[in-house]
Amino acid sequence: MAALGIDLFRHSPPPLSNNHETNTQGSSEIYPKLSRLTTFKLFYAKKAKTKTVWKGINSPKAFKIVFDLQSTNYNNFIEKVASESDGKFTSAGPLIWDATATGFPPIEWHVYLLRSPSLPKFTKDSHYLITNLASFTHWITTVADLGQDQINAGLQLKMESPGVVEN
Repeated sequence: MAALGIDLFRHSPPPLSNNHETNTQGSSEIYPKLSRLTTFKLFYAKKAKTKTVWKGINSPKAFKIVFDLQSTNYNNFIEKVASESDGKFTSAGPLIWDATATGFPPIEWHVYLLRSPSLPKFTKDSHYLITNLASFTHWITTVADLGQDQINAGLQLKMESPGVVEN
């Protein structure tokens, strides 16, 4: 096997897929993954003959987005959610980016952990919202501190209809 470049007594085997990250020293290390089932309800403006009408779009069903806990920051998180959502429903990405950047229409980023009774603050019923960098950092740090290789979570993006908000 040595002639093939394979060391059977190596302590850490090479990665089996491209789902692994390499740290800056060049050694293979498996980073914890955060797997989120994601849904969204978004609104967009549609011009009618005499006024603007707000139309809603929903994610067809929950879809999975996987994050590396070590390499995800607040901006990467928003970018990945927007692009993955856009892949499920064309034009969802720009709606998420615009609403996040401008604050209009308001969008709620509700995150929660699945099967984690030790953290009641992050259950689905607790309605923990990511509203800024500090709330994101608190969320992601708490999740990383669980010390698990795979963490399952949920993310719900919700917009209030601007037609209802403005009235």
